[in-house]
Amino acid sequence: MLSKRGYGFKVEEHALRWFLENRPGSRCIAKNYYSKVGELDLVFEEPGPRGVELVFLEVKARIGVPPSYECVDYRKRRRLALAAKRFLIRYRGPASQIRFDFLVWDGSDWDHLINAEL
Repeated sequence: MLSKRGYGFKVEEHALRWFLENRPGSRCIAKNYYSKVGELDLVFEEPGPRGVELVFLEVKARIGVPPSYECVDYRKRRRLALAAKRFLIRYRGPASQIRFDFLVWDGSDWDHLINAEL
C-alpha cells in the first residue's frame, strides 16, 4: 500500500501525462518546486492566442465530498501565490502571462479548472 506522499507523487505523474496529452504544445518546466513560502506541483509553458502562458498547476486527488478543488482553502491559495512569485523571480522563459489551474482526480477521471481564482 502506498503512503499518502507516495500516492500524491503517483497522482502528480499521472496529472503530468494527462496535461501534456490534452494541452498540445505544453512543456513541463518544473515539478514539485519548493520554496520557503510554499510548493508548486507542476509548472508548464503553454502556447496561447496571446503568446506563451506560464501555468501553475495544483493537483488534487480526493475521492468523496467535498470535491478536491474546494479543499484548496485561503491559506493554500496564498501559499501558491507566494511560491509563484518566488518562481517568477528566477524565471527567464518566453511566457508573458501567468495563470493558475487546478487538476482534480476523483478516482476515475480528471476535472481541469482553468484560470482558477486565488
